[in-house]
Amino acid sequence: MNNLKGYEVMYLLDPEYAEEGLEEKKERLKAIIEGANGEVQSVDEWGKKRLAYEINGVNEGVYLLVEFNASSGTVDDISEMSNVEEGVIRYQIFRNEELTEPVAS
Repeated sequence: MNNLKGYEVMYLLDPEYAEEGLEEKKERLKAIIEGANGEVQSVDEWGKKRLAYEINGVNEGVYLLVEFNASSGTVDDISEMSNVEEGVIRYQIFRNEELTEPVAS
């Protein structure tokens, strides 16, 4: 039975951290998803953008969007990692019905 659902996670990263740790962050995220039998659909770097307001003394952030199929337990693991991950200013995980492939009967 296929219980994978489509999700996307949007990260707002500290630009100082992102210069050195962006690739490492992407690899760690892929490892969590693929380690739980999920699959990464796409990783899209939106680059550095000016924030509408200052967050934790930072005026700019690097945006990263990752689309993936995974179980809800995997989403919990990603959330736990993101809460303690260095360089993450904000993150949000969304369900995306368009990413979920229909199960063949």
